[in-house]
Amino acid sequence: MAAARRLKPVPTPEEERLRTFIVVDPDTGERAGTLGDHLQELHDLLAGAEGRVKGLTLQLADLRRDKDAEAEEDELWPIALRIFTYWKKACNHPNSAFDRDRFEAIAGRLKHYKGGPDKLNPYARAEELCRLAIDGAAFDAFTKRQPNGRTKRFDSIDLIFRNNDKFEDFCNRAPVPKGDDGGGRNQAAGPDARGADGPPEGSQQGALWSGGPKTGDEDA
Repeated sequence: MAAARRLKPVPTPEEERLRTFIVVDPDTGERAGTLGDHLQELHDLLAGAEGRVKGLTLQLADLRRDKDAEAEEDELWPIALRIFTYWKKACNHPNSAFDRDRFEAIAGRLKHYKGGPDKLNPYARAEELCRLAIDGAAFDAFTKRQPNGRTKRFDSIDLIFRNNDKFEDFCNRAPVPKGDDGGGRNQAAGPDARGADGPPEGSQQGALWSGGPKTGDEDA
């Protein structure tokens, strides 16, 4: 199929007449060309600006690809992906996709809470805390009734992992095991306390911090 021809607009007689108008410098009174000359100059400037914008757009796309590739090569990428998969099932977001923004949100908390008794896996405790925070979001997320009758749950990756305060608040919302009078609230659950892809049915491990009451002042 032949490529479509780019049609050049044909000026009307009135437009042609306007192009012959003389432009005068208001300060000196000297002739500064015709209106058509100035229109052509503006057209050339616009074409040059459009070319620069296209070039910058291509540079930005290349930069984003480089950043995505850099994130995928990070040692935390597979850990963050496991946590994201756990969140998808626990909070019922099966169609959500893992991307660099979500990786960086999770990686920030992994780095902050790095350490613990497992010397061979310094991120083991941090990963367990991430799962605990997700458990809290699955169990006790803030909800809001929408005008269309649906209920919106504020349990996004961005919200859970936004900062340390949000993260620890969600950890504090994780349900306490049955029969626990609160004395076990400062102990993390072992790796066998949860499945590989989602939280177990029934009660789960309590929070690591003693948190205050939920304010209800949440944002998406």
